[in-house]
Amino acid sequence: MVKTTMEKDRRFELNYMVVLIVVGLSVSVVFHFIKAFVLNLNFYPHNTFLFIPAGRFHDFTDIYMATAGLDPFKFAVSVYPPFTYLVMLPFTMFKRDLAFVLMLAGFTVFAWRYVYRTVAEIDYDGRYLKTIAFLFMSYPFLFIFDRANLEAIVFMFLALFIYYYRRKEDGKSIFCLACAISMKIYPGAFLLLFLADKKYKNIFYTLSLVAGLTFLSMLVLRGGVTASYTGFIRNMAGFRNSYFLTDTGLQHNLSLFGVLRLAHGYFMPGSAFPEAVYSAAMAALFIVISLYLVFMEKELWRFVAIIVLYFLVAPQVSFDYKLMHLFIPITLFLVRDNKTKGSIFFASAFALLCVPKDYLIIRSDISVAVIINPLIILAVLSVILYQGCMENKPGFKSLRGSA
Repeated sequence: MVKTTMEKDRRFELNYMVVLIVVGLSVSVVFHFIKAFVLNLNFYPHNTFLFIPAGRFHDFTDIYMATAGLDPFKFAVSVYPPFTYLVMLPFTMFKRDLAFVLMLAGFTVFAWRYVYRTVAEIDYDGRYLKTIAFLFMSYPFLFIFDRANLEAIVFMFLALFIYYYRRKEDGKSIFCLACAISMKIYPGAFLLLFLADKKYKNIFYTLSLVAGLTFLSMLVLRGGVTASYTGFIRNMAGFRNSYFLTDTGLQHNLSLFGVLRLAHGYFMPGSAFPEAVYSAAMAALFIVISLYLVFMEKELWRFVAIIVLYFLVAPQVSFDYKLMHLFIPITLFLVRDNKTKGSIFFASAFALLCVPKDYLIIRSDISVAVIINPLIILAVLSVILYQGCMENKPGFKSLRGSA
């Protein structure tokens, strides 16, 4: 009986999310069509919910050109750790246009298979149509595809990590997580899964592999370890100056930092934003979340959702292509075994994060979405943490009583 009820819940939640995503995208397309061809605002950002059309695919092609000479850090766009350029190196064997087609094709096929498996498990008869709607009509997929951003490769590594983690294939899960961490540092938060499982050797092996991949990549790149290190630090400093405290870093941004910057500029114009205070607060929040995850959270979808939502909202700059990572906790949520209080809330929030929301331009190309998305993320985080604390409340009482 419980299994039958869960199957009905999953199918309803899947259908509900698909409807929200399809309606959300359709309304946005009609909205931008009206602005462009009725109101004669046929220019960016009024005629699209994506990034400026002139920059389409540039996130990939820029890194492609930087990698081609094995001296990426002489280019300011190279703000990824060294292993990224080792991953990019095989693509440079092909002409640029063919290379980005191969990357996007590989990502698209992978994302299709990843989402398709979940949809087919819930609704086999409607698996093709619902996978198309759920994935290809979602804002995260459309945005990351439009940018051809290397976050697509990080997503693939993290999705494979969770896949092998669930299958208890430690070697493969360690390798995939190490590759993700070596491309972007924030996936290191997933080491909390190993910590919660008390698999300390897995943490050691993962970090050792990260060190090895990074060192090997530095040796391959021109100038070796010293040039790679100094170049990476220099480019990261340049990225900070260009994006952290400018409007360039606010467009299509998910970060709470952006919301606070906008509020600070409105209420305290002319004064410097306290970035150090924000960084300290996010570090403290991560410590609290880590303690909660290791000692209290027992359900995988919520564990993964907390990690993903945190690394979406916490950095100073977190562009919308990172929303693609939401498909990892979303798929886990849809195939969970246990009933969840407020499941419609979670389904609604996940779906709303997967639709464009740039209906009001605040200034330049900064839309109201940069406020709405972080607030949705914080709401989901708060509800998950509240539910977890309430579920563990009897345990706390008994511990105090036994003391």
